[in-house]
Amino acid sequence: MDLNQYVTTCESDDEAHYLCGMLNSRRVNEAITADQTRGQFGPRDIHRRPVEFVPIPRFDPGEEDHATLAELSRQMHVSAGAIPFDSQHHREAYLAMLGTPGERVHEIAERVLAPLAGGASP
Repeated sequence: MDLNQYVTTCESDDEAHYLCGMLNSRRVNEAITADQTRGQFGPRDIHRRPVEFVPIPRFDPGEEDHATLAELSRQMHVSAGAIPFDSQHHREAYLAMLGTPGERVHEIAERVLAPLAGGASP
């Protein structure tokens, strides 16, 4: 089994949570899905695609959307620990259980990324 590992460093926990929120957003997923390989359970092999195909802006703690995204990601990390998860079969149900913070992550990521794509969805 091949394992791939990618590492980045962040200046703060807020930056790490911002990046996590962006990488787990619907917008980023939609932007890379067409370029992913397919397996028995659908698209797979994310690897570097988010950073190759999506111009995620650098974290700016002074930007309200960036700070809010970081806080929502932090809240979701706490909540996620209490939810059973099977990444192969129940990703959408898992995300739905995260509720409002999860939906807000998607909304904010869309807003942050929209100017970079001329306002169009991927």
